[in-house]
Amino acid sequence: MAKKKQFSPAMLTEEYNIYKETVDIPVYVGDEEITIKLTPYFSPDSITEMLVEMQNFYQKAEEEKLEVNDLEKEELIGCFIMKKYTDMKFTRSQKAKTLFEEFKKLKNSMLYKEFITELIPKESINKVYETIFKMYEMVAENEAMLQEKITEIHEQMQGLPLENREIIENIFKKAAEKNE
Repeated sequence: MAKKKQFSPAMLTEEYNIYKETVDIPVYVGDEEITIKLTPYFSPDSITEMLVEMQNFYQKAEEEKLEVNDLEKEELIGCFIMKKYTDMKFTRSQKAKTLFEEFKKLKNSMLYKEFITELIPKESINKVYETIFKMYEMVAENEAMLQEKITEIHEQMQGLPLENREIIENIFKKAAEKNE
């Protein structure tokens, strides 16, 4: 009797190796040829890392009072893709404004358009957008559940006999003890 084969994560090695592939892309800047390494296929983990980096950028931008409009946000997705999946050198500055200025230069170049529309496979770009939409859905669901809980608690509080002085004094006493 033949032994039944069981699944093992090691069987996924070949599938996983696609995320390690790189392609050399020759580009010309003036008369000089420079090679850019591109990782054309994006792993789910690397997409998540990139989205966390984007979120950090937007938080810093907000702290710096840097305004990024919706169209720019859309274009910045491509910039973050290029930052994450190429060996292009970007600023090490922690300021959102500095990175944003670099991204503006990049997104207005022919290089950006070529990478985003021709060199990076559509399925990789689609994976990024699918992940973004899934994250938005999760946030919306969590907000709806939170709002539901707040409403429920509020309704429960409406039914409490808060005119009872003893309950109110206990609440204030416990709050004071926590603050000591």
